[in-house]
Amino acid sequence: MIKFEHVTREFGNQKGVKDLNFEIHSGEITALLGRNGAGKTTTLKLMTGCLTPAAGKMTRQGSLGFVPDHAPVYPEMTLDAYLKFVAELRDIPNSEQGQAIDQIVSKFELEAVLDRIIGHLSKGYQQRIGLAQGLLHNPEILILDEPTASLDPEQQRQTREWLKTLAPRKAIVISSHSLDEVAQLASRILILKDGRLEHDIELRNRPLSNEEIGALI
Repeated sequence: MIKFEHVTREFGNQKGVKDLNFEIHSGEITALLGRNGAGKTTTLKLMTGCLTPAAGKMTRQGSLGFVPDHAPVYPEMTLDAYLKFVAELRDIPNSEQGQAIDQIVSKFELEAVLDRIIGHLSKGYQQRIGLAQGLLHNPEILILDEPTASLDPEQQRQTREWLKTLAPRKAIVISSHSLDEVAQLASRILILKDGRLEHDIELRNRPLSNEEIGALI
């Protein structure tokens, strides 16, 4: 679904990422890990097309949903108006928009705030709205940067369980500082160091503990 072939992206004299080679497949939850400055954000932006490689090639097949670490919302809009706006942007047919919005609102328990101004809502609500917009069109590829950072423990649990149910039918990439989240969710981890891919580890047959993952970063 996503393929990096010798991808390098420079920022002036600094290289954000260097000679990255990997593939992301459907049916995986891949965790992208690394210390601050390792190149995670640059890699996510390359995956989404927000950045283009300076060298090498990145290809992507399938519809994309992206949720950055700050909820991508228009704070002056009501939630109902915002979701209708996103549905239009995602080319969801008019006849299907109502059902798609109802399903995503129910999934993230947003019924009580449909007529509220988004900017007046808590960070937790705004994070849930960000997740909702990224999944409204049922994308084949889902890229999430710190997907549960502003959620309470029960909302974190629910979101993780939902991602697990989606995983068999999608390619999911998460970037998270929560090693507990990674240990619970990921079937594979990619670890960056100084812009290079240091480790590519399959976890399906050998789960790692938080401590083991932390030692690799």
